Amino acid sequence: MLLLQSEIAQTGELINKVSLLVLLPFLVAFSFIVFIIYRRNRESTLRRKQLELELQAIRAQIHPHFIFNCLNSIHYCIQQHQTEKASDYLLKFSFLTRRILENSGKKLITLEEDLDILKAYLELERLRSGDRFTYEIHLEENMETSNIAVPMLLLQPLVENAVWHGFESRKQDGKITIVIESKEDQLLMRVTDNGVIAERFERLQLPGKEKSLGRSLISQQLDALAELEGRETRFESRILTNSSHEHSGMITEITLPYIPQF
Repeated sequence: MLLLQSEIAQTGELINKVSLLVLLPFLVAFSFIVFIIYRRNRESTLRRKQLELELQAIRAQIHPHFIFNCLNSIHYCIQQHQTEKASDYLLKFSFLTRRILENSGKKLITLEEDLDILKAYLELERLRSGDRFTYEIHLEENMETSNIAVPMLLLQPLVENAVWHGFESRKQDGKITIVIESKEDQLLMRVTDNGVIAERFERLQLPGKEKSLGRSLISQQLDALAELEGRETRFESRILTNSSHEHSGMITEITLPYIPQF
């Protein structure tokens, strides 16, 4: 009887050992899989945070560049002894900088807010230039701009480029047209101007020619956004020509992910 109990106990121990040996590889494999999933999730989270910080860093580069040009415009008015105009310009500029600072900590802002900032900038430049140009903004019908998220000041460098390099030598009749529409899961933005090409053409066409700071910042924002959202972005410019094959302006098209705000 005692011998039988001993044999049963030994058999039980043997079964436990065999079971452990059989299960051990599965436990090791399961633990390894869990570790890989944890590490990938952690890397993904860290990469997302890094990209968000990159977007903020890019925006930090835009702000000094943008503010410098606005202050330069105010200085221009003072030089021309247009004190009333300079005062008006300064008030509008303070309003604009407040709106920018209020949104500076955000990764993305609403399209509605961004267009308000862009309009304020355009009004400042119109004031500086003596209404040398006009602008139009066309939105897709029923577009809910308050529910679409975009990087702040994405279009501003394009507008600035047209005003400072396209219209500076013109006395009147400059025109900027901005069209924004959606297509499936993409947001399409198109900026057209009838400004003089000159140096802008060289920067677009000549190999090795240094690109403008504004265009470089747009590219960096779109690259970061594409990786962050895992969706394609596009940024292309081309020269417009008239019926006489003369340069008649520039058109830039930007495609970015359609990101609902809520």
